[in-house]
Amino acid sequence: MNRYGAEIGSAVLAVNIDGAGLKEGETAYSFYGFNDKLSSIVQSSLQKHQGLTSGDPWYSGDHYLFIQHKIPALALTSEHIRKIMKTITHNKDDMFDMVDPVKLAEIAVALEDIVYSLDSYLLDQQLIYFLTQS
Repeated sequence: MNRYGAEIGSAVLAVNIDGAGLKEGETAYSFYGFNDKLSSIVQSSLQKHQGLTSGDPWYSGDHYLFIQHKIPALALTSEHIRKIMKTITHNKDDMFDMVDPVKLAEIAVALEDIVYSLDSYLLDQQLIYFLTQS
C-alpha cells in the first residue's frame, strides 16, 4: 500500500488469488465492498466458468488491506481455504503437485472476462465523477 501512495485510491478493484487452483475442490470467490453494479458485472463474468463457485467470506487474506482503504476486492481461493491454511500452507506439504494447471487457466480466463466487462463500469464511474465535479 505504501508503494503506490495516493494512487491507490484510483484502483477500481483489487484481486487476491491465494490458495486457488488446487486439485481438490472448486475455486471459490468472494466479494468485499462491492456496490450493486460492480457485483452484478463481476458475478456475471464468474458464472460463465463452471469450476468457480461462490465461497464463504474470508477476511484474513491480503485483500483485506484494500477493503480497509475502501477499495472493492475480489478474493479467489480454494473452497477448502480454512483447512488449507491450518494444515498445508507454508509447510512441507505445500507443493506444486497439489495444483491443477487447468484450474489456474480457468481463473486467468475468468479474470480476463472481468477486466473486459469492467469497461462499461469504468465509463459510468468516470461520468459520475465528472458530474459530481461540475
